[in-house]
Parts: sequence; C-alpha cells; structure tokens
Amino acid sequence: MTKMIIDKGNFYSQSIKLIEESKKSVRFYSISCCFGFYSEGLETYGKVLLAIRHALGRVVDINVLTKVDHDNPIDVYAARRFAEIEIALSGDAQQDGRIFRELNSDAEQIQFIIVDDRSILLTSFQKENIDENLHLVLNKVEGGVLFESSDDPMQFRRYSSLFADAWSKSPPLQVDVRPVSRTMLRSFLLRWTAMPDTRNEQELVQLLMGYLQDLFSPRNVTIRPAATGNRIEILVRNRRRYERYGIEIKIKPDGAYADEIVKRLADSQEEYDGGFELLVVRPGYTSDKRTSLREQLGKIDVGLIELQ
Repeated sequence: MTKMIIDKGNFYSQSIKLIEESKKSVRFYSISCCFGFYSEGLETYGKVLLAIRHALGRVVDINVLTKVDHDNPIDVYAARRFAEIEIALSGDAQQDGRIFRELNSDAEQIQFIIVDDRSILLTSFQKENIDENLHLVLNKVEGGVLFESSDDPMQFRRYSSLFADAWSKSPPLQVDVRPVSRTMLRSFLLRWTAMPDTRNEQELVQLLMGYLQDLFSPRNVTIRPAATGNRIEILVRNRRRYERYGIEIKIKPDGAYADEIVKRLADSQEEYDGGFELLVVRPGYTSDKRTSLREQLGKIDVGLIELQ
C-alpha cells in the first residue's frame, strides 16, 4: 500500500480498526491517556479501550505506553481503567506493567500505533493546549498518516525503535485503582442472570463468585463464614483493602426467614464499611413481608436485591 493521509476526525476510528484487525501485536504510544476524550468524547475512549480488551481476549500481545497528567481527573480516570484491566489479567494486586506503562513527562510529543510489526498509524505533532474554562491541559487530536513497513522502512524502524526504547525505560502506571463503589456493585448484582436452575445456596455462591471475580479479580472476591447463623457471605474488597463489601445470599426465603434475618445481619454487617447487600433469589415471602423487610433492612443500611 502507499501512504494514506488520515483526517484528524478519523484517527481514533482508524486506530480502533487496526486494533480489531490485529493478529499478533499492538504497540500504542500515546501522549494522551484518555484516547480522544477531549476532542471526541467519552464514547471514543470507551471504544478504544474495548478494542484493546477484545484483542487481549484473542491473546494479541498488547503494549500501551501513555502519558498521564496526574492533575487531570480525566487522565486519572482513564489510567485507573488501564490498571484495572492489568490487575484482572495478571491476578495480582499490583500492576506489573506487562500491558500498560507510563511515559515520562518529557517524552516525545508524538502519537502512533504499530500493529503486527507491519502497519503504523502516525499522527502529526500534538501540542498541549490549556483550556482556561475547564482548567485542564489537553492534547487535541490531529490527523496523521497510515503506511506499512515496506512503504518507508527507515521511518518505520525509527518509530519501532522509539517505542522499544521508551517501553524498556518506562515504569508501570503509578495510579491506584478506584475503589469499587456500592452503586457499581449493586448494578452488577441486578444484572446477574446465571441462576435459573440453581438448587441451593452453595451452588449459587460458586456461580456468583465466578461472576464477581471476572469483574473485580479473584484476589478481591472471597467466601467467608458468616458471624451468626448457618449462612454464607461473599466478601468483595477493593485494592486498598480498607473497604469491604458483603453479600448475603438466600434462595426461596419464606416469611420466617424474612423475620429473623434482619437481627442476624444487624449483628454482622457493621464490619462491612463499604456496604452490605442481601441477595434474594426467587423470594417466597408475601408482598407485605417484602415491604416490611425492605423497611427494616433500610434502618441498618442493608440493601435488598431480589432476582427471579
């Protein structure tokens, strides 16, 4: 192919296409941690991130070098998402830099993506812009050029070497993963559907454990015996380990269970400073009992989630 000029409005869509079509490797050198967030919006960042995740699922070798402005909340948000992906794939509570590393502040202000050691999409120079209204230093997206190694071997080797050198000198992301929020956890529980033929709580716990471990990493989701009664609780920790989220599970609870569970949870839920949820599958109590149960649980700050 010959060199193709890529308009700045198509840079990220072309990047996404290259990542989606990758077979072996993706090398992304980016001076913007949030991938077009400022110029094109959060949806573009989400699409680039999804393409990277899908490529990782195909066992494509992904290396992303990115510059993080730690005073910029948009950059910090984006970097945290990278760190969460790294942790989920490595199974380790510390980012190991296998996928994402952080460029130094004095890194060359260029942006490019090399795919399968053959194709390169290279942007024009992207200078930093101060947006006084947003009070942020931002890099606006620019156009660039797409070509293959055979089109310009010397230039291709230059950027391949630049990436390899910068990668070897760059540390893993220096950012803490954002703690799991109670709202997020509730949202995932409400969306869970893998329980139609479940026979008992033990089987349900194993299914839910797998679901949550895929979301929050195996190290942060564990089973623990409840403080009171013959019950099972699931503990979800965030990476910092000082907030703990508890989940009590029950299948087909009747009115008697609804009457007694409030007191049992009141004795144990205080240790879960991040929040506690009672997850009920196929409830067997009446609508009046449901109203009473929800009211009593609300007084001790325990959420009720019902799934059919």
